[in-house]
Amino acid sequence: MTIEQARYIVGVAHQGTIQQAAKDLYVSQSAISQSVKLLEKDLGMQIFYRTRTGCELTSFGKEIYKLCLQIVTNIDAIEAFPLSRTNTKKGRVAVGMANYGLYAYIAQVAAMFHKTFPNVELVINELDYSQMIESIDSGAYDFGIAVTLENTYKELNEKYDCMLLAESYLTVGVSRHGELFNENALTPEQLIQKSWVLSNPSFAQSFWDILKQTNREVLFYSNNITLINSAISRDLAIGVFTDLMPYYNKLLFQDTIVTLPLIVEGRRPCSYFISMVPRNRAMSDTAQALLELWVKYAKFSPLSL
Repeated sequence: MTIEQARYIVGVAHQGTIQQAAKDLYVSQSAISQSVKLLEKDLGMQIFYRTRTGCELTSFGKEIYKLCLQIVTNIDAIEAFPLSRTNTKKGRVAVGMANYGLYAYIAQVAAMFHKTFPNVELVINELDYSQMIESIDSGAYDFGIAVTLENTYKELNEKYDCMLLAESYLTVGVSRHGELFNENALTPEQLIQKSWVLSNPSFAQSFWDILKQTNREVLFYSNNITLINSAISRDLAIGVFTDLMPYYNKLLFQDTIVTLPLIVEGRRPCSYFISMVPRNRAMSDTAQALLELWVKYAKFSPLSL
C-alpha cells in the first residue's frame, strides 16, 4: 500500500463518492478508482461496496479504513512536527460556536493546531447566538462558527468577514425496512399522507411550505434522539433533516435509517455553516492558522470520530 492509496481510501470513505473525493484531493476520478481497485486486487478483498449513490465500506474495508486513517494522521503529524519544534509562539486563541456548527471537527482541528502551536492556549466554547455575537464584538473571542439561514447569513456578511464552510440541504430520513428505502431521492408528492417526526417547531418553519404539499401530519416533536430513531426505524414516521446532520449525530443515524435527498422546485440550501471574523480587528497569525485548519477539515465528514 502506498501513502496515496491510504489517502484515497480515507477520502472516499469520508465523502462517500469517488467524484467528491477526487475534487477534495485534486486528482482525477480514474486515478482514485484504479488505485483502489488495484489495492483490492492485491489484498484479495473488497474494500468498498459500489452502490447507486456512492461507495460504502465493507466489513473488511472498515478495518482497512482505520489503518489508513492512522497512516494519514501520522503523516500529517510528521509534516507538522518540524514546525512545532521551532514554533515558539505563545498566547491564546478563543473560538465561539453557536448551534452545532461543524462540532465534529473539533478534535481533529484542535490536535493539528496543538502540534503546530504547542505553546498557544486554545479555547473553544459553545455559546448561544447572542452570546457569540457579543463575545466576538467585545474581543473575547477571535472568531465565531455558526449555522445560519440565508437571510441571517447575508445580514452577518455586512458586518463580519464571513467564510462559507459548508451548505446543507433538506433530506428525508426513512426506515431501511420501509417502502421508500430503495428510492434515490424523494419528492413531496411521494410523501403525501406520511406522518412526520420533527426535532422542534422552529426548525420546521424553514420548510413548512414543503410540508404543506404532503398533507402533513406531525406525529410528535422531540429533541430525544432515541425516540426519533425508534419512530423512523420502525417505519411509524419519517423525519426531515439536513444532509450534514448525520455527521453530527451518529446515534440518530444508525444502520436502521437512511437519509434521501428531498427534491423540490428551485432547490436551495436550507442552512449555511460559516465562520465570522470582525472586520474592524486584525486576526493574529495563530487565530488565522486555526481558521485555515477549520476550513481544511470542513471538507471531510467526521467518519473517523
